[in-house]
Amino acid sequence: MIIGDSETVSSYKNQWDRFFDKFGYRDKITKIRDFYPDQKSLLIPYQEIANFDNDFASSLKENPAICIRAGE
Repeated sequence: MIIGDSETVSSYKNQWDRFFDKFGYRDKITKIRDFYPDQKSLLIPYQEIANFDNDFASSLKENPAICIRAGE
C-alpha cells in the first residue's frame, strides 16, 4: 500500500471519526471551532488512541503527518 493513498487516508478518517464519537471529542472539537482563533488545539493522550485501537495507534506512530492530517 502506498503511504498517503486515498484508501489509506479514508481509512484513517474513518478511524478518527469512530474515535471522536466513542470518546466524546466531537463536543470538544465544536468548542474549539467556536472559540477559534483563541483556541486552536485539541490534546489527545496517545494512550486513549492505543486503548481504542492499537493498530491505529501504530499507524499514527508510523505515518504521523498523514494520520494527523486525516483527523483534522
